[in-house]
Amino acid sequence: ELGKEYNNIYHVDVRGFTHYLELHDGKAAGEYWFDELHPVDKVFSEVAKTYLEIINNKSKSGARVISVEQYYKNTHPNYLSN
Repeated sequence: ELGKEYNNIYHVDVRGFTHYLELHDGKAAGEYWFDELHPVDKVFSEVAKTYLEIINNKSKSGARVISVEQYYKNTHPNYLSN
């Protein structure tokens, strides 16, 4: 509802991103997790980059709901083949 009134509100969806990186880095499930709620620094770093792009208005899609996994796929085209 706030997004309808203000043009600078975003929803950044990080669900699935840790698992995505584990799969494509050839890591075992859970290897990129510190505990049940917190991913390791490598994952936090990539999530933070997405937030910085949004804050600095560099998200070219204009989307208000941004999936970190999809953003990563779009900005790292050579990282993954699927």
